[in-house]
Amino acid sequence: MSVVLLILKIIGWVVLGLILLIIIALFIPADALIHHEHKRFTVTLRYLFFRIKLYDSDKEKETDLPADEEIEVVKKESPAVKTAGTVRLILRLLDPASKSVARILRSLRFRKVCLVLVANGDDAAEIGIHTGRLWAYIGGAMSLVHNLWPHFTCDQLEVLPNFTGEYTGREKFSCQIRAFLFIILLSGLYVLRAFLAARRDLAREETESENDQP
Repeated sequence: MSVVLLILKIIGWVVLGLILLIIIALFIPADALIHHEHKRFTVTLRYLFFRIKLYDSDKEKETDLPADEEIEVVKKESPAVKTAGTVRLILRLLDPASKSVARILRSLRFRKVCLVLVANGDDAAEIGIHTGRLWAYIGGAMSLVHNLWPHFTCDQLEVLPNFTGEYTGREKFSCQIRAFLFIILLSGLYVLRAFLAARRDLAREETESENDQP
Protein backbone atom coordinates (compact mmCIF):
# COMPACT_ATOMS: atom_id res chain seq x y z
CA MET A 1 0.00 0.00 0.00
CA SER A 2 2.81 2.41 0.84
CA VAL A 3 4.42 1.70 -2.56
CA VAL A 4 1.18 2.58 -4.35
CA LEU A 5 0.87 5.80 -2.37
CA LEU A 6 4.48 6.66 -3.19
CA ILE A 7 3.88 6.07 -6.90
CA LEU A 8 0.72 8.18 -6.81
CA LYS A 9 2.57 10.93 -4.98
CA ILE A 10 5.36 10.89 -7.60
CA ILE A 11 2.81 11.02 -10.42
CA GLY A 12 1.06 13.91 -8.68
CA TRP A 13 4.29 15.86 -8.33
CA VAL A 14 5.15 15.20 -11.99
CA VAL A 15 1.73 16.39 -13.14
CA LEU A 16 1.98 19.46 -10.92
CA GLY A 17 5.45 20.20 -12.31
CA LEU A 18 4.17 19.92 -15.88
CA ILE A 19 1.29 22.26 -15.12
CA LEU A 20 3.68 24.81 -13.62
CA LEU A 21 5.97 24.53 -16.66
CA ILE A 22 3.03 25.12 -18.99
CA ILE A 23 1.95 28.17 -16.97
CA ILE A 24 5.48 29.57 -17.01
CA ALA A 25 5.78 28.88 -20.74
CA LEU A 26 2.59 30.86 -21.41
CA PHE A 27 4.15 33.95 -19.81
CA ILE A 28 7.32 33.70 -21.94
CA PRO A 29 6.89 35.90 -25.03
CA ALA A 30 7.29 34.66 -28.58
CA ASP A 31 9.04 36.81 -31.21
CA ALA A 32 8.38 37.09 -34.92
CA LEU A 33 11.48 38.37 -36.75
CA ILE A 34 10.69 40.10 -40.05
CA HIS A 35 13.50 41.09 -42.41
CA HIS A 36 13.47 42.48 -45.94
CA GLU A 37 16.69 43.44 -47.71
CA HIS A 38 18.14 42.96 -51.21
CA LYS A 39 14.80 41.69 -52.51
CA ARG A 40 14.77 38.88 -49.93
CA PHE A 41 11.95 38.63 -47.41
CA THR A 42 12.09 36.30 -44.40
CA VAL A 43 9.85 35.67 -41.40
CA THR A 44 11.27 33.70 -38.47
CA LEU A 45 9.47 32.62 -35.31
CA ARG A 46 11.58 32.49 -32.14
CA TYR A 47 10.41 30.98 -28.86
CA LEU A 48 12.82 30.15 -26.07
CA PHE A 49 15.71 28.31 -27.78
CA PHE A 50 13.71 27.36 -30.87
CA ARG A 51 13.83 29.18 -34.19
CA ILE A 52 11.45 28.26 -37.01
CA LYS A 53 11.70 29.95 -40.39
CA LEU A 54 8.11 30.50 -41.49
CA TYR A 55 8.84 32.11 -44.84
CA ASP A 56 11.85 32.70 -47.09
CA SER A 57 11.32 34.32 -50.49
CA ASP A 58 14.50 32.71 -51.89
CA LYS A 59 13.30 29.21 -51.05
CA GLU A 60 9.89 29.98 -52.52
CA LYS A 61 11.53 30.87 -55.82
CA GLU A 62 13.57 27.68 -55.81
CA THR A 63 10.50 25.50 -55.26
CA ASP A 64 8.39 27.09 -58.01
CA LEU A 65 7.09 24.59 -60.54
CA PRO A 66 8.21 24.81 -64.19
CA ALA A 67 6.09 27.00 -66.40
CA ASP A 68 5.28 24.19 -68.83
CA GLU A 69 3.95 21.88 -66.12
CA GLU A 70 0.22 21.81 -65.98
CA ILE A 71 -1.40 22.23 -62.61
CA GLU A 72 -4.77 20.69 -62.13
CA VAL A 73 -7.10 23.00 -60.29
CA VAL A 74 -10.04 21.47 -58.56
CA LYS A 75 -12.89 23.90 -58.17
CA LYS A 76 -14.96 23.40 -55.13
CA GLU A 77 -18.49 24.51 -55.26
CA SER A 78 -19.25 26.86 -52.41
CA PRO A 79 -22.70 26.97 -50.81
CA ALA A 80 -24.91 29.46 -52.59
CA VAL A 81 -27.05 30.49 -49.65
CA LYS A 82 -26.11 30.66 -46.00
CA THR A 83 -28.66 29.73 -43.42
CA ALA A 84 -30.20 32.44 -41.28
CA GLY A 85 -28.92 30.75 -38.13
CA THR A 86 -25.31 30.86 -39.36
CA VAL A 87 -25.62 34.54 -40.25
CA ARG A 88 -27.05 35.36 -36.82
CA LEU A 89 -24.26 33.39 -35.16
CA ILE A 90 -21.61 35.31 -37.09
CA LEU A 91 -23.23 38.64 -36.24
CA ARG A 92 -23.26 37.78 -32.53
CA LEU A 93 -19.57 36.82 -32.68
CA LEU A 94 -18.46 40.05 -34.35
CA ASP A 95 -18.30 42.02 -31.10
CA PRO A 96 -16.33 39.50 -28.97
CA ALA A 97 -14.07 38.60 -31.90
CA SER A 98 -13.25 42.25 -32.63
CA LYS A 99 -12.54 42.89 -28.93
CA SER A 100 -10.22 39.88 -28.80
CA VAL A 101 -8.34 40.93 -31.93
CA ALA A 102 -7.99 44.48 -30.58
CA ARG A 103 -6.71 43.12 -27.27
CA ILE A 104 -4.11 40.97 -29.02
CA LEU A 105 -2.99 43.84 -31.26
CA ARG A 106 -2.62 46.21 -28.31
CA SER A 107 -0.50 43.63 -26.49
CA LEU A 108 2.04 43.37 -29.31
CA ARG A 109 5.45 44.94 -28.78
CA PHE A 110 7.50 46.19 -31.73
CA ARG A 111 11.24 46.19 -31.14
CA LYS A 112 14.39 46.81 -33.18
CA VAL A 113 12.45 48.46 -35.99
CA CYS A 114 14.60 49.49 -38.95
CA LEU A 115 13.27 51.22 -42.08
CA VAL A 116 15.43 52.52 -44.92
CA LEU A 117 13.79 53.91 -48.06
CA VAL A 118 15.40 55.16 -51.27
CA ALA A 119 14.05 58.21 -53.10
CA ASN A 120 14.50 57.98 -56.86
CA GLY A 121 13.75 60.38 -59.69
CA ASP A 122 14.80 61.62 -63.12
CA ASP A 123 16.57 64.70 -61.78
CA ALA A 124 17.66 66.29 -58.52
CA ALA A 125 14.43 68.29 -58.14
CA GLU A 126 12.23 65.24 -58.56
CA ILE A 127 14.37 63.27 -56.12
CA GLY A 128 14.08 66.08 -53.59
CA ILE A 129 10.29 66.17 -53.95
CA HIS A 130 10.11 62.38 -53.64
CA THR A 131 12.26 62.53 -50.50
CA GLY A 132 9.94 65.08 -48.91
CA ARG A 133 6.88 63.01 -49.76
CA LEU A 134 8.39 59.89 -48.24
CA TRP A 135 9.17 61.73 -45.00
CA ALA A 136 5.60 63.08 -44.94
CA TYR A 137 4.17 59.58 -45.40
CA ILE A 138 6.46 58.26 -42.67
CA GLY A 139 5.42 61.05 -40.29
CA GLY A 140 1.73 60.28 -40.81
CA ALA A 141 2.29 56.55 -40.41
CA MET A 142 4.35 57.02 -37.25
CA SER A 143 1.66 59.18 -35.63
CA LEU A 144 -0.92 56.48 -36.35
CA VAL A 145 1.35 53.75 -35.02
CA HIS A 146 2.07 55.70 -31.83
CA ASN A 147 -1.66 56.04 -31.20
CA LEU A 148 -2.05 52.27 -31.38
CA TRP A 149 1.23 51.33 -29.68
CA PRO A 150 2.51 54.16 -27.44
CA HIS A 151 5.75 52.29 -26.66
CA PHE A 152 6.66 51.90 -30.34
CA THR A 153 10.27 52.92 -31.04
CA CYS A 154 12.29 52.92 -34.25
CA ASP A 155 16.03 52.22 -34.05
CA GLN A 156 16.78 53.34 -37.61
CA LEU A 157 14.66 55.49 -39.90
CA GLU A 158 16.21 56.90 -43.06
CA VAL A 159 15.25 58.17 -46.49
CA LEU A 160 18.22 58.10 -48.87
CA PRO A 161 18.07 60.53 -51.81
CA ASN A 162 19.50 58.55 -54.73
CA PHE A 163 21.17 61.40 -56.62
CA THR A 164 24.10 59.39 -58.01
CA GLY A 165 22.54 55.92 -58.04
CA GLU A 166 24.71 54.64 -55.21
CA TYR A 167 21.70 53.78 -53.05
CA THR A 168 19.92 51.67 -55.64
CA GLY A 169 18.62 48.49 -54.03
CA ARG A 170 19.47 49.69 -50.51
CA GLU A 171 15.86 49.52 -49.25
CA LYS A 172 15.62 47.71 -45.95
CA PHE A 173 13.00 46.83 -43.38
CA SER A 174 13.29 44.71 -40.27
CA CYS A 175 11.50 44.46 -36.95
CA GLN A 176 10.85 42.15 -34.04
CA ILE A 177 7.20 41.64 -33.04
CA ARG A 178 6.77 40.28 -29.55
CA ALA A 179 3.53 38.53 -28.57
CA PHE A 180 2.43 37.08 -25.25
CA LEU A 181 0.91 33.63 -25.47
CA PHE A 182 -1.28 33.92 -22.37
CA ILE A 183 -3.07 36.95 -23.86
CA ILE A 184 -3.68 35.05 -27.11
CA LEU A 185 -4.93 32.03 -25.15
CA LEU A 186 -7.28 34.10 -22.97
CA SER A 187 -8.63 35.93 -26.02
CA GLY A 188 -9.25 32.63 -27.77
CA LEU A 189 -11.08 31.25 -24.73
CA TYR A 190 -13.18 34.42 -24.58
CA VAL A 191 -14.25 33.98 -28.22
CA LEU A 192 -14.90 30.26 -27.66
CA ARG A 193 -17.11 31.05 -24.64
CA ALA A 194 -19.01 33.65 -26.68
CA PHE A 195 -19.41 31.15 -29.53
CA LEU A 196 -20.84 28.46 -27.25
CA ALA A 197 -23.18 30.94 -25.55
CA ALA A 198 -24.41 32.32 -28.89
CA ARG A 199 -25.01 28.86 -30.29
CA ARG A 200 -26.92 27.87 -27.15
CA ASP A 201 -29.07 31.01 -27.32
CA LEU A 202 -29.84 30.46 -31.01
CA ALA A 203 -30.81 26.85 -30.36
CA ARG A 204 -33.13 27.99 -27.57
CA GLU A 205 -34.69 30.67 -29.77
CA GLU A 206 -35.29 28.17 -32.57
CA THR A 207 -36.89 25.75 -30.13
CA GLU A 208 -39.16 28.47 -28.74
CA SER A 209 -40.17 29.59 -32.22
CA GLU A 210 -41.04 26.01 -33.18
CA ASN A 211 -43.12 25.60 -30.03
CA ASP A 212 -44.99 28.83 -30.71
CA GLN A 213 -46.06 27.64 -34.14
CA PRO A 214 -49.58 26.16 -34.21
